[in-house]
Amino acid sequence: MGESFVWPEGNVYLWTGSASSALVAYAEQTNVRMAYGYYNSRSLDLAYHDTLTGQRVDVTVGSLYCPDASALQRMFDAKTAVHAHFKHALTGGAAGSAGHFLYSGRMDALQVAGQDGNAYRLLMTYHANIWSAYP
Repeated sequence: MGESFVWPEGNVYLWTGSASSALVAYAEQTNVRMAYGYYNSRSLDLAYHDTLTGQRVDVTVGSLYCPDASALQRMFDAKTAVHAHFKHALTGGAAGSAGHFLYSGRMDALQVAGQDGNAYRLLMTYHANIWSAYP
């Protein structure tokens, strides 16, 4: 079982230690999929029971723009836990109204993509096992 949240664009804050030193980036084509795992078993009374076995959140970012790509590369190369805060961006100048905090995750892949006449963009995949959300 799982839920998937897709935002067309928004801010993402990434940090390894203190949130006060977060790397701020702008993310487009972001998909955050949260899933719970269950072990389903039948007891002697013939009733089925679900036992939670774990949870995982998988993130893909199709376009990530940040002012310091080398800091993001160092974070990726460190192979350490990375925390993330995805904040939804609304049009019309309104502040973000929803978001997710993802804790103790890992950056699985980081890709640099470029094309003629356009800025480089980064593509990232990430996973974590702990999250919280706010409306």
